[in-house]
This record gives sequence, C-alpha cells and structure tokens, in this order.
Amino acid sequence: MSELRQIDRAPDGPLSRMRARAISLRGAKAGLLAMLAGGAANLAHAPFFLWPALVLALWVLFWQIGAAAEEPRRWRAGFWRGWCFGTAYFLGGTYWIGSAFLVAPERHAIYMPFAVAAMATGLGLFWGAAGAIAARYWPDRGPKQAVWLGFWLFAAEFARGHAFGGFPWHLPGAIWPAGGAMSQVAAYVGLYGLSALTLLVFLVPAGLADGRNDGFGRKIAFAIGAVALLVGGGIAGANRLKPADIDESKRIALGETGVSQRDKWRPDNRSNVISQYLRLLEAPNAADAQIIVWPEGALPTLLLEDPVAIDGIAERLGARMLIVGATRRDVDANGDGIAFNSLAVLRNSDSGLRLDHVYDKHRLVPFSEIVPLSGLFKAIGFEGFAAIAGGFTPGPRPRSLQLANGVRIAPLICYEALFPGLTPRGPDRPDWIVNISNDSWFGVTTGPPQHFNQARYRAIEEGLPMIRSASGGLSAIIDPYGRVTQAMPNPSVVAAAPPESLPPTIYSRFGRVLLLLLTILIFFYGLPGKTNRALARP
Repeated sequence: MSELRQIDRAPDGPLSRMRARAISLRGAKAGLLAMLAGGAANLAHAPFFLWPALVLALWVLFWQIGAAAEEPRRWRAGFWRGWCFGTAYFLGGTYWIGSAFLVAPERHAIYMPFAVAAMATGLGLFWGAAGAIAARYWPDRGPKQAVWLGFWLFAAEFARGHAFGGFPWHLPGAIWPAGGAMSQVAAYVGLYGLSALTLLVFLVPAGLADGRNDGFGRKIAFAIGAVALLVGGGIAGANRLKPADIDESKRIALGETGVSQRDKWRPDNRSNVISQYLRLLEAPNAADAQIIVWPEGALPTLLLEDPVAIDGIAERLGARMLIVGATRRDVDANGDGIAFNSLAVLRNSDSGLRLDHVYDKHRLVPFSEIVPLSGLFKAIGFEGFAAIAGGFTPGPRPRSLQLANGVRIAPLICYEALFPGLTPRGPDRPDWIVNISNDSWFGVTTGPPQHFNQARYRAIEEGLPMIRSASGGLSAIIDPYGRVTQAMPNPSVVAAAPPESLPPTIYSRFGRVLLLLLTILIFFYGLPGKTNRALARP
C-alpha cells in the first residue's frame, strides 16, 4: 500500500507536480495556496466566464482537503484550508461592495476595508465548515472523496443562501452564462441543482487521479459518468433552446439616465435628475410603448409625495403606464413612521396620476437597507445607505400585480432577483418578471454584470420573460431561456415587444423535490463506509 501511495504521488507531469505541491504544504503555506486557488476561481464568473479556472481551483482544494485528512487534527486542517479558499473566493466575488462606501466617502469610506473584509471572511466560514467536515470523515476511495467534498461544498452554498436571510451570490452554477446551453439545466433543477452538478463534474477528475483503491474499470465508469453529466447537460440545454415567441401586441420601453449614485443625491442636482427622467417619457421610440419601466430609486425624491414630479409625469405619460422604483413612507399599527423601498405602477386617470399598484420590497439588503444591531452600529456612526433615515421596513412576499392592460407581472427589486422561488407560482403565476435595480452603487466593477447574469437565471427557472431596468447596471428584455432579446447598451431609452412565457418548468413545479433527491443521492454515495480509516481514527 505504501508503494502504491508513493507511485500515486510521484510528480510525472504538470498536474502531478501541482498536486504533489498542494499536498505537501502545511499551516500558513497551505492557507496561502488555498487563497490563491480561491481567488483564481473568480475568473470563472461573469464577466470572464473562464470556467476552467474553477476546475483547477477545486482540484487544488480537493488535494488540500485530502492532505488535511492525513493530519492529526483533521477537522482543524480542513477548516483552515476551506476557510482560506472561501475567503479569497468571496473577496473576489464581493469586493465591489466597497464602492458603496465611496458614494459618500466623507461619511462611509472609513468603514469600507472592515466591511469588505468582514463580508469575505464571514462567507468563507461556510466553506471552512465544509472543509472541516469533509476532512474529518474523508473516504478512502478517490471518486467517493470527490463526491463527498462536492456534497459538503454544495451544503455550504445552500446554507449560505438561506442562513440569516441568505446571500446566494456567486453560486458555482452561475459560472455558466445565462441563456447558454448549460444554463438551461436550471429549468430542471434550478441554479442550486446546477451548482451541485457543476461541483461534482469538476471534482470527479481529481478524485479519479487520487483513487488509490479503485480499479481501472471503476475509474473508467466514473470518468464516463462525469463526461456524460457535462455533455448531457449541454446537449439537453441546447435541445431546450428554441426561438422565443414574441408578443407583438405589447411594447415595453426601458429608460435610464446614467447619473451616478453620488450625483443623483446632490441637493443642487435634484431638479436636473428629475428633468432628465421626465425627458425620457418624450423619447420618440417610447411613444408607442404601453409600459415604461424605470429603475429602482430612479428619482432622488419621495416620488409619491412630490407634486412637481407627479405633475411632470402626468403631463408626459399620456395613456401609457409607468413602473418605477420609489421610496415611500407610511405609518405602522402603533402610529410610528416607517419607510419602504417600493415598486409603483402609475397611470393617468380622469382625476390625475393614479397609483394602480405598489409592491414593497420583501428581502432587504443587510447593512444597506436594514441594519442588524442598529443601535450598536449607530453608536459608531454607521446607519446604512438607505435613502431615508432609519432604513426600510420589509414588505410581504412578492405577489403578482395585474396591470390595466391585463398583463400580470411579478416584481423583484434588486437583490431579490438572486433568490430562486420568490416568483409567484400556481394560479398567481405572472406573465413577466419585472426586475428593477440600482446597481450604480457598485460603479465599474464585476458586481453589475454578475448581478445581471444571476438575475437571468430566474427567467430560466420559471420559464418567464424578464423585464429588467437597472440604474448603473445592465437593462434588458430577457426571454424565458435567459437570453437577451433587447439590451440598453448606453443610458437612454430602448423599446421592444416582449417575449411570451413558456409553460411552467419542471423546476418551478417539482424543483424542491428534485433538489432534495439529488442531494440525498450525492450524500449517500459519498458517505464513508463504517470501516473507513477516517471514522476509525480519533
């Protein structure tokens, strides 16, 4: 057995040398290598989509967790490597939150490095836990090792997407460009299921190379299985892709001015920003649109309380409807003032501009729209980034809104587009998803294109077109396959007929059940045997 292990570890090629190096490092050096791998894995995500970067990064992590399983304190060594990998991975995936602290640098810049570091290190704890458990109960066989690690990494990602309100940003499945063949797998198992399959397919080759106790036939079977999953997913996705039917009876216009978040809220610039948006209503290509969509937080005012803005909209809107993000105030049951980040549907009536519908954002962004432990943070001078003092109050779960022309829309505001399953289903199923967002907080970083790619997965999962208007981000009309049918390349107005919806997808009908079955299957295959050395040792 020792001879086999020596042969298995002999560096006879670039990958073998990389593996030998990965398993030889301990302590700080092992952590540094894990960080380098985790940081490099970000190249697999938007806007780069270099998916081999995630393959190599996961192989390094796999080899490192295997090495951790050989150390006296396996769980601690596994946690260290997993946490270092995850911290660098999420640092590269969420560094853009620092841009929000530079919108008003005189108030917030001092907090930026602490916030960015806390976000990355906190999210890294999930991968640290996965590494600790995987190393503590590490199987003997290479393929089992790959499946076992894949399961715990997926469990970490699922927990991260749900714990403490959830933050499902940067899921491994999002490395596939939305609208492409591989992304269509999400119509069957969702983005979480696609993430699980991606982790498995990428890890299995490393497990085969490390499979000391597996025969040649077993290795071939696993290799064929991994290739079949990858190629089969691509073929099934390509087969699903069809030309989208267009509803020529409808026409939608998207409008955005391109004003920066900092300039938008300058008191001396308020009337200018409002005037810029009002001019969008007069754009020639929006004249025949029935619906106009502006982004979240488009106007630097309490729109529903601003007679100048309301009169300006009423004068120019005509018979069209306007869907717009708006901050609004109300009172709660105790008579205390509260505020909401809302989507409003406005149209003209005989009595003036009418508020047809309002949706109050259900999932608020922590430390931005709502501040946990607000008393503590207020004591050190940080009160979040909400446009109104005290932050926002969460509204009820999203529901479909039936517009005056009979179209049913499901509103999702900004960060809500990250969450699978928020779109109403069954009898309340909408015709379109309408996603408004304010991405101008994050400047010219990888944040806006990643947000755009992940939002498009909601269209794939639900089989519904998405109408997306984003300030400082990417605005587009998206078909139910996640493909862009009309984009806004620059701040302006674009108008087009929307795609029609598809029948409910398998994921939207049975997604939770299928994901549970997939998870159980992965877990029980990777589960170490009772006589496994990892279980036998203390």
